[in-house]
Amino acid sequence: MLIGDVWLCSGQSNMEWTVRDSHHPARELADVDLPLVRLLNVPRRAERFPATDVGGEWTGVSRASAEAFSAVGFFFARQLHRETGIPIGIISACWGGTSAEAWTPIKGLGSAESLLHLARDAQLDPDISPIGPHVDRGNAGEPNGWAESTAPGQWSPMTLPTTWQR
Repeated sequence: MLIGDVWLCSGQSNMEWTVRDSHHPARELADVDLPLVRLLNVPRRAERFPATDVGGEWTGVSRASAEAFSAVGFFFARQLHRETGIPIGIISACWGGTSAEAWTPIKGLGSAESLLHLARDAQLDPDISPIGPHVDRGNAGEPNGWAESTAPGQWSPMTLPTTWQR
């Protein structure tokens, strides 16, 4: 048994990026002798309500476990452990491509006027949820003429970098 710090790294694609996909993975994985660091990858599973058990299994750091882990999470845990000597547990709960609303409790969605429809839909229909599959409500822009203002022949020149508004 270890007693130390446990950290959660959570987010979308940037947090999900693995050590295997990082710059110089072979060099980063050459020395994975970190006996006091533990990793936990939370399996992807959409839930309508907070879960009491997310699954997954704590593992020690090995080349295989580290290369498949969040690069940000692994590098953070490694650096923190090297600086403090404290045992570190790092939990990766990442899901690239998910919307921010998917990570927001239904109660939180109901507190923002622009998100009320998501909260209402999630409460009325169990098959429609901000954390479940995206429901395509159709293209409202085209019937409203939005495509006409962005026809390729009507585009203005743009010098980059700049803001979209310019």
